[in-house]
Amino acid sequence: MNYLLLDGLKMLTKQDAHNHLKDGFQFPEYYGGNLDALYDLLSTWSEPVEVRVENYTAMMDGLGKYGVDLIKTIKEASHENWKVHLVIEEEKNEADHT
Repeated sequence: MNYLLLDGLKMLTKQDAHNHLKDGFQFPEYYGGNLDALYDLLSTWSEPVEVRVENYTAMMDGLGKYGVDLIKTIKEASHENWKVHLVIEEEKNEADHT
């Protein structure tokens, strides 16, 4: 299985999010940079991949509702295609380190 780490700090705007996705997945040049295009590519993805999202809260703060829709799109694609698995990394609280 392949692993892809998505850094929410690099996904604070729609454009940055889709650029990060395109680079991480090595999507083709014709990738449309929108949720429909993301779903189309992930729902037909041919290699097993675990997609890990870190800095989730920062991403959601930056993207707002679009962040919710983005995660929903990845989840829907993973339900359509068993080869895509989404994991959202829980952020550690500063109190956890004391």
